[in-house]
Amino acid sequence: MRDADADFDLRELETNYQQMRGQLQNWSRLSLVSATTGLLLGALWAIAAIFGAAQLGVNTAIPSIILELVAGLAFVQQKTAQKQAELIRSEIAERNQFRSIIKAAAKIKDQKLRDESIAAIVRKTPTRKKQPEKQRAA
Repeated sequence: MRDADADFDLRELETNYQQMRGQLQNWSRLSLVSATTGLLLGALWAIAAIFGAAQLGVNTAIPSIILELVAGLAFVQQKTAQKQAELIRSEIAERNQFRSIIKAAAKIKDQKLRDESIAAIVRKTPTRKKQPEKQRAA
């Protein structure tokens, strides 16, 4: 792969990482807002139950439960986005390390030794294989 192609791939990975971080922040905010609002409505429900306002209690309990479910789902999405962001960050670090090693080997004066060194580095570098998609049960 040419250096320009590698730079483009790296920039694309960094862009994906920044987008994933933005998603992570959005899911985090949604989770926090939903949980807080659900908690406040739950407290209002408890107060209404104590003072015997049954209708107000029912009117606040249902939205409170729904908001807590939304908070739970947002938390799950946040965890998924966090794992994806970590994988992308790790890939960026690996590619940067590989490029640094290749650049260092390219500075070797002896042509034969330089070519052998680069070939050895490439041979010893594990290649990532795409994971096959899990088949869905019909």
